[in-house]
Amino acid sequence: MQPSELQKNSMMLLMDILETGDLKISSAYHFGDQLLDDECAYFEGLLTGLTYMLNKSPDLLVHIGTMVNDLGVMEADDEFVFEPDEELQQAVEDAKVVRLHKDRLN
Repeated sequence: MQPSELQKNSMMLLMDILETGDLKISSAYHFGDQLLDDECAYFEGLLTGLTYMLNKSPDLLVHIGTMVNDLGVMEADDEFVFEPDEELQQAVEDAKVVRLHKDRLN
């Protein structure tokens, strides 16, 4: 597929699995006139970075994907909330935890 055949403001990342088991990575983009130059540069950098990572560090991406699958996909609104357990709270109260002051180097 040629970039001009893509919808405007779209990007494509194609991964062909070869008979050898290797991946052949192809990418293309077609930005319309509505996007600003810095937006185009951002998205082009994103696509280039993804392509690079797929070529150079596929195992890292597999590891990240496996962790995401194991943990369950987080929604954009989800966040981690730290809730200390009773043992930590007691240690803080008993002054067994050193407090770090934000306004000076420790």
